[in-house]
Amino acid sequence: MGLELAVRRVEGQPDAFPSAMPLGIYFFMHFLGLVSLVCNIFGEEFIWRGTLLPRREIAFGQWAFLVHGLFWAVFHVPVYWMIIPILPRAIALAFVCQRTKSIWPGIIGHLSLNLMGNVETWLKIFS
Repeated sequence: MGLELAVRRVEGQPDAFPSAMPLGIYFFMHFLGLVSLVCNIFGEEFIWRGTLLPRREIAFGQWAFLVHGLFWAVFHVPVYWMIIPILPRAIALAFVCQRTKSIWPGIIGHLSLNLMGNVETWLKIFS
């Protein structure tokens, strides 16, 4: 939603959320968005860094984070404009998770990166 609002602003289009929309709908939409965001991030991190990264460590040793980061960027192909920005972040998150043997750096990093896309929308709603 944040990306859509930003694109509309750049293109000079009206806001995605008309001011006549009841505030309760805003809260409901963002509550569902937040639940979806958290479930997506925990799901991706448990699968990718909790399960796949350790298996790649067996196959690729100390370089597993590079292979893992590349695969994670390719996984995001449906959001093709994000592949280049995602790649260094994916490699960095995989590196930290591999070195610490924990998925928590991945969860925190992934959550913080994804939340940035919603900040403008939330500021508009609550201002």
